[in-house]
Amino acid sequence: MLTNLPNELVWVTAAWLESERDINALARTNRHLFSLLDPTLYRYNAKRPSGSALLWAAENGRAETARKALEAGASGDGYDPGRIWPWTPLAKAAANGHLDIVKLLLASELSHTNKGPYGWGSPMYLAAQNGHLEVVREFLKVDEIAVDSPVLGNCTPLMAAVDRGQADVVELLIESGKVDVNVKPDLWKTPVSRAAERGDTHILRMLVFSGRADVGCKDDDGRSPLALAVYFGRVDTVRLLLSLPGVDADSEDICGCTPLSEAAKAGEANCNSEIMRLLLDSRRVDIDHKDSLGRTPLAYAAMKGHVEDVKLLLASGEADPSSRDNYDLTPLHHAASVYHPEPDELLVDKGLVNAANTASIVELLLSSVKNCDVGARDNEGRTPLWHAVDNNWLAIGERLIEARGNEDIYIQDNEGLCPMDVAVRDGNEDFIKLLQQGRGTDTDGKDNTGP
Repeated sequence: MLTNLPNELVWVTAAWLESERDINALARTNRHLFSLLDPTLYRYNAKRPSGSALLWAAENGRAETARKALEAGASGDGYDPGRIWPWTPLAKAAANGHLDIVKLLLASELSHTNKGPYGWGSPMYLAAQNGHLEVVREFLKVDEIAVDSPVLGNCTPLMAAVDRGQADVVELLIESGKVDVNVKPDLWKTPVSRAAERGDTHILRMLVFSGRADVGCKDDDGRSPLALAVYFGRVDTVRLLLSLPGVDADSEDICGCTPLSEAAKAGEANCNSEIMRLLLDSRRVDIDHKDSLGRTPLAYAAMKGHVEDVKLLLASGEADPSSRDNYDLTPLHHAASVYHPEPDELLVDKGLVNAANTASIVELLLSSVKNCDVGARDNEGRTPLWHAVDNNWLAIGERLIEARGNEDIYIQDNEGLCPMDVAVRDGNEDFIKLLQQGRGTDTDGKDNTGP
């Protein structure tokens, strides 16, 4: 019966229906009604604030649906109410790489070319972030599109592409000449720093050889791209940066740490022994540089239990094993001060400092060409042996006593406690026996405040 009705009556009937769902049900009755009511459905949908047909088409790459929606008057400023961050059709198409729909929307002159999901990312940003090269290329043709406009976190499309490793997009943006390669978003890092941090040498070369990138730029913590590469153990990136004439291999961060200090802190866990070799071989680093705490790379390597790093630093002949920090701690103090509450085998499994490593480091320090003061006292009057007893490093204590020579390593600290007092206090029978065997030991177990 419906097929016999004049078209005008069908349209009037559809107009009285209260929902898009009801109109769609009527249209699906047969082919004739579908062809008749399909434009009505699009017009009805276009009047809704969300314009769901165009949004669906943009997200799923349905160009014909998008064309019909636009012809029916759908707005390019529609949004998806089902999302926490409402998206425009252009943002959806760009994020999903649907080039044909992007072209349709740009040609319609209805789309907000720089509007993303509540500032979370412009269409250009989303395309760059997801590596949709041809979409980015299309956007570059449109003068109204802000190629270098920051979005969430003050991050630009170039930074988004660098952060995701989208090398082709990075190359295209650099070649366009429309981007600032030294932009520093709220992440505190420039694209060069971020590429160095990620270890992406391919993108890093693009940025550096553009001739516009600052290879000495620092983040808000004062860390240079080289320092970041060292910190994250990026061997190839460190090698590349050290080959560049404008890179300061001894650049300090806000704590006074240099890349060499960072290498000593991180140690073998991040392949930093190889990185330390690269830094030392560059002959552009101060091997005995002190940071704001007065600590040298050797002090950090000893503190962290990094045997290979200690070997490398001592082999340079420039690292002072008796250097004191702001607390008068020497590298030997640091080696003897590392607390290990768990059995050695557990520490090894966790990649933490263990007795074998510390013993090797103590031996290296005591055997170094430069003098190592076994009886050095820190600002609390404590010797390396005092710390070894306090931290139950029995093997270290044995070696320190053996190496004592003429030094009085049993001297009391500022509170009147000598190593024997510490051993008695802790009930450490093994250390008490060891200290009693030593020469000149006060074996009564009393400090200078006792009766």
